[in-house]
Amino acid sequence: MKKNTEKLMDMVSKATARLDLDNPSIRIEPSDGLAIIVGSKDGIRYTTTLSVRDEGSIGRLKKNKEHLTDQIHDMNKLGMSQREISEALGVSQPTVSKYLNNK
Repeated sequence: MKKNTEKLMDMVSKATARLDLDNPSIRIEPSDGLAIIVGSKDGIRYTTTLSVRDEGSIGRLKKNKEHLTDQIHDMNKLGMSQREISEALGVSQPTVSKYLNNK
């Protein structure tokens, strides 16, 4: 788990520097190998999920419906409430509930 924490912290540091978001909010769950960065830049809200896998580190930006579903589940694994997820992603709470209950 210490290795995951170190990888996540490194990934978060690099991602936040690269994205240059205003007031980023970061949530990290080393045991699940997940970190979520939420912030805005030039009036646009960004949400990025970073994950650590056995084969190495990957970062991914979620865009389409399938990825939105994955991101909602990732954020739920981190213990975020449906309201927190909906606010972070800019979707309604019923949408979050629907995606969590359909997969």
